[in-house]
Amino acid sequence: MSANLLAAGSLIAISAWICVQDFKERKVYLFCYLLLAMCVLAVQQTHCGFGELFLENLMINSCILFIQFAIIAVYFKWVRGMQSTAVIGVGDILFYFCLTPFMSVPTFVMFNIASLLVVIILFIFLRKQLKMLKDSIPLAGIQSACLIVVQLLDFYYTGILGTCHIPQWIME
Repeated sequence: MSANLLAAGSLIAISAWICVQDFKERKVYLFCYLLLAMCVLAVQQTHCGFGELFLENLMINSCILFIQFAIIAVYFKWVRGMQSTAVIGVGDILFYFCLTPFMSVPTFVMFNIASLLVVIILFIFLRKQLKMLKDSIPLAGIQSACLIVVQLLDFYYTGILGTCHIPQWIME
């Protein structure tokens, strides 16, 4: 079994575990995020290593997240009069930061937008069927399910994810 397949399979398994925990228990244990981070780094190492592009993706994607979370915090503080910690959980933030080194910047932005759209659509259509969605949204759970889909697509259509570079399908 190749290291790439083992790393990708581990990433899918940990993502599935996070998904189940977030839906079932509405909490994900810290060690799951540590395992996810290790799997992300293992996949990164097997795909393209930890060169200059790795650091560039990590820094830019982290900046994107800081800006996104700052906007969320300001919006909920000033417009809604709520603390942002009441709206988005620490686990959701940890999940995002585990993904920062995993994808190229365009792929990360597209994954962020697409997975948040999936979250909104699922919330709208499933909130009556799933009673737990009335109080909070299992953001990390739904996004980890999206990550599984993306990882499977990358496995079957090599290069769609663009961990080391801008994916070829964006350039076309």
